[in-house]
Amino acid sequence: QWPSEGLGCALSCGISLATCPHECVEPCHAGACPNLPCKKKVTVRCKCRRLKRQWECHKVSEALVEEEADKYAALTSPALLVAPRVLECDQECERANKATEVKVGPESSKTVTSQTSSASKPEDSNNSNPTIRKSRRNQKGRVEESMGAQNAKRIKSKMMWRVLNLIVVVVLGGFIGLVMYRFIGDLDATAREKWQPEL
Repeated sequence: QWPSEGLGCALSCGISLATCPHECVEPCHAGACPNLPCKKKVTVRCKCRRLKRQWECHKVSEALVEEEADKYAALTSPALLVAPRVLECDQECERANKATEVKVGPESSKTVTSQTSSASKPEDSNNSNPTIRKSRRNQKGRVEESMGAQNAKRIKSKMMWRVLNLIVVVVLGGFIGLVMYRFIGDLDATAREKWQPEL
């Protein structure tokens, strides 16, 4: 049972709306969310992305065609929203687009295409040459062998270093033990001389 009026939650509803990626901002309520136009601000652009405006969300939904409107409504978060291109390009956009086409031009596109194809041909021929493939495999094998030899040397040096440390610890421990043994012996002899009764 929903609480009686006046005893409901004081927070906003927060349920995702069915027509856009935003959430219901009405106070917490029972049942379906009210069918009110969403007034959240959305950034929109023109087709060439030069123009940029801020529209209310419901106006964006109205400006989109049916398929695009369905995709817009299916978004689950404003973070996934890319500025819809619903604005009409103006004369400045047309001039900028024409200037870009003049700079690029068909000759430039042909040159770029020919350069790309010519650059890819040697690579394809190199890949199809069995001698080159064999030399690459040999080179790769030599690199792997050298890396394996380096790893073996590194492991060997680590093992030698550990053995050397162990020898130093054993020798040092033996030396300290010998010194302590002689020291205790001297103390024992001194104590005997001190407490030995005079004859």
